[in-house]
Amino acid sequence: MTLHETDLNERLDEMDIFEASHDSGVYALEVDAPSEPTVAKERWDQHHDKRPPEDTLTRVAAAEDVYYVGAASNVYRRLTEHISGDVRRATFLEAFPPIALERIWLTGTDPTKAEFNTAVKLAQRDGTVAWSDGVLRG
Repeated sequence: MTLHETDLNERLDEMDIFEASHDSGVYALEVDAPSEPTVAKERWDQHHDKRPPEDTLTRVAAAEDVYYVGAASNVYRRLTEHISGDVRRATFLEAFPPIALERIWLTGTDPTKAEFNTAVKLAQRDGTVAWSDGVLRG
């Protein structure tokens, strides 16, 4: 099930941060990642001419939870861009579309500094990988 803007809005309301989501921060999206490496590679190849390092897609398929971590000066706007795919869709999300918003961390400062640390922290969970800035962690 692909994440839709209505789902996003409901999740932000549940988290009681709809208005605050228009500020800067870091976010994590759970993605639809296949459990078979060959399927992960096929999905990547449908959208891209070049694959990431060889074990990346195998690790995506082996993980129980796969997240895309990003940062933005307006988190809500960037999330809606990811969901619609009409504007600047992230490379990783073209192959593995978002299915749920995991969480938003509002930073109040430059969110790109917090993005790396957030991805590393998420990837420390057992069975979890996190893609951020073109690198799979975990």
